[in-house]
Amino acid sequence: MLVAFVDANDRDLNASDVARLAGIDRSTFYDHIEDLLAYDLIEATRTVGNSKMYRIDRENPAAEDLAQLEWDLLDYVPE
Repeated sequence: MLVAFVDANDRDLNASDVARLAGIDRSTFYDHIEDLLAYDLIEATRTVGNSKMYRIDRENPAAEDLAQLEWDLLDYVPE
């Protein structure tokens, strides 16, 4: 889930977006979203219709470290 948020950069996503990008069921998203919010790794941004929207919290050092780790790992992936 976190990689989906990192990949989305500053774009906010709803539960369906995250589930699709992460290859998980929406129920798995709902099983973990409260923990991610509690750790301030993601933040709720707005509500569109009935869908809450979320994005990575770039102010959180752990979230920034995760984004940097993804970029660093891409250096090792053959193109």
